[in-house]
Amino acid sequence: MKLGNELVVGSDKAKVPHDQNSLEVEFLTPGFNDSRELWVHHRLVSENGTGDWEIIKDPQSNKLFFSNLPSGNYQLELKSSYDGIEFSDTFKSAEFQILRPFYLRGWFLMLAVLFLVALGILINMFFRQLQNVGILQTAVNLESKNKVIAEQQFKNVWNSSQDGMLLTLEDEKILTVNPAFAKMMKTEILELEDQSLSVLFDSEDTQRFYLDTLHNRVRKTPGKGVSIETLINWKTGSLEMEVFFCHAGSG
Repeated sequence: MKLGNELVVGSDKAKVPHDQNSLEVEFLTPGFNDSRELWVHHRLVSENGTGDWEIIKDPQSNKLFFSNLPSGNYQLELKSSYDGIEFSDTFKSAEFQILRPFYLRGWFLMLAVLFLVALGILINMFFRQLQNVGILQTAVNLESKNKVIAEQQFKNVWNSSQDGMLLTLEDEKILTVNPAFAKMMKTEILELEDQSLSVLFDSEDTQRFYLDTLHNRVRKTPGKGVSIETLINWKTGSLEMEVFFCHAGSG
């Protein structure tokens, strides 16, 4: 008996790859009664069940061929008879196995399942990161948009207000002023920017008095601005006015 390219007669359970799934059997059934027809009965018993007996009447060849056998365990059974009445003993071959393709074996299927699970987890993590990036980007865009709107609103108020406004650095340097303040000082905005705060007052004593007064008021109400009505001696003249003073945050 030849399984694929392997001779398996009398051997232990043979195993062959799935691509060698053909079986060739050579048998000898001598007949001593020429008046009766010799029949050969054979069947393959597999793990999926016992097949039906197949009969070859008056065989002209002493070979059996089985091709394209599915993977699994098999055993060949063979017997002879005269006209299907008087039977010989049943010959049973050694069991043999045709192995599954590697991609149908348990270990490969388990690895494939683990790979797919891991791939699914990675894809899920990737999409979550994309989602988080999208949410973060949306939040950043919204914050940027709100910042632009706030800056535009501040710019509109700064430029259109009839009240004089100025920004200073540590109460020593003028960063900028709005058009109303420049008009009140009878000069141009560019003429005041980057100048010392002292250019606005008629004397250093006046400047120190007003700043000390405002600072003392602010210290009593931290985080808030203060408003006072007073006479301020500017270089351009004295004005009775309401002054609002606050510290800008560092953020």
